[in-house]
Amino acid sequence: MEAVVDGEPDGRSGRVEPGQWPLPGRFAEFGAVGGPDGRLSAAGVVATGGRGSGASLASQSGIARAGDLLVVVNAGDNTVSALAITGRGLVLRDVESSGGLRPVSVSVHDGIVYVLNHDSDTVSGLRLSRSGRLSPLPGSTRTLSPNPAGGLSDAAQVAFTPSGGGLVVTQRATNTIETFAVHGAYLGVAAAHASAGVTPYGFDFDRRGDAIVSEATTGSVSSYRIGRHVRVISAAVPHTQAAACWLVVTRDGRYGYTVNAASASISSYRIGPDGR
Repeated sequence: MEAVVDGEPDGRSGRVEPGQWPLPGRFAEFGAVGGPDGRLSAAGVVATGGRGSGASLASQSGIARAGDLLVVVNAGDNTVSALAITGRGLVLRDVESSGGLRPVSVSVHDGIVYVLNHDSDTVSGLRLSRSGRLSPLPGSTRTLSPNPAGGLSDAAQVAFTPSGGGLVVTQRATNTIETFAVHGAYLGVAAAHASAGVTPYGFDFDRRGDAIVSEATTGSVSSYRIGRHVRVISAAVPHTQAAACWLVVTRDGRYGYTVNAASASISSYRIGPDGR
């Protein structure tokens, strides 16, 4: 894996997914207009049925899409909402407890939802029906590995692996990547793995299922083989920018892009077929 100046667009790089405004209980829906020039205009604002935090979530994936459904975290009242994507816009279907305090990230796979609750250092599960109904999974809450220095682990993102056989969490304060095996709808025991760079933040997966992870303090990106054990493929590849936070991988798995919050820039990486 190497940092590059420009990546090749593949149809995803210009896509903007709906994002949560830092306003209580509001959801901003954007639509692209103007064809290939990528111009955007606000399409509307929809209530989530919950409350936002009024500030940045300092996380990645506060929204997850499952077909024609969106699942959204409401950090202000510890809930998650499900909304249906319809021809008339977004329609609220359900609101349920996140199972913890201050949910900041969510992931969905095959009707199973897991929410990262930042202030309780837990992940909790729910079922998502095809109609958008949410129901808590009894006994699904798992505690993240503790911070040896005390305090929270400052977890940033939760996501299922592409196969659905694993769940991954980045923890900034402990400088670790946490993994869980997924058995049906439930998680196994947490396993903590040292990050190759400092302050792992956002991540995505390439076509092989390797995790591509940004590192805010070192201004770098690393790649990992996720399985029974986590193996570093490329360690802390720098890009000379500051505070690498959010990261996405193109659909063809060839490029990764990370937003550098302190540099107001975007860095791109070329990803080899072996995850390097």
